[in-house]
Amino acid sequence: MQRGHCDGSVIRFDDNAVVLVNKQGEPIGTRVFGTVPHELKRKKHLKILTLAAHIA
Repeated sequence: MQRGHCDGSVIRFDDNAVVLVNKQGEPIGTRVFGTVPHELKRKKHLKILTLAAHIA
């Protein structure tokens, strides 16, 4: 599924993935494989961004 940005650009991922988080919003795992969207920064998921291999 594609996701549009307000500047008109579109981001699309080839694979579906999930990151499990606890009630405090912290990731349960210690590694994130693949690419994560940069929108996680606005949603305060900085720990996931630091664990990710690539940020789109």
